[in-house]
Amino acid sequence: MDTLGAGDTFIARVLVGLLEGEAPQSLLQAAADAAAHTCTYLGAVGYGVPIDVAKAPNNSI
Repeated sequence: MDTLGAGDTFIARVLVGLLEGEAPQSLLQAAADAAAHTCTYLGAVGYGVPIDVAKAPNNSI
């Protein structure tokens, strides 16, 4: 699970709901759902990049 961007998604959905006059309970549920959906995507964590610690310069890790 990658939570990168989940908070941004939550806040964005809350703001959209507020601007559209959506009921608080409804917009919070929609924001939580949107944030959870964001966690299903890979973020910018650098997946699949192996590091050979023995060959890495001392100051790179």
